[in-house]
Amino acid sequence: MQAILASPRKVTGRVVLGPRLVGKQYARIIALANGAGRLEIYDRAADAWCAAPDSCSFALLWSAAPCTDLLDTPPIQLKARQRR
Repeated sequence: MQAILASPRKVTGRVVLGPRLVGKQYARIIALANGAGRLEIYDRAADAWCAAPDSCSFALLWSAAPCTDLLDTPPIQLKARQRR
């Protein structure tokens, strides 16, 4: 018996989940080279994603509702275009 599993490319830095609103901050999970994930939060003051504090957990992020309003803001769109 043969099974074919569809899985996304395993690329370091790929957004696995997010952004999602956790409390009053946006958070996401980023893929690491070893297959693990890293939690990041969006820092509006720095206009960048940074490491999440211990108060943000994978369980909180997975249970949070998806949001799209963050992606509609010009700084995020501009940074996404610059990375391409």
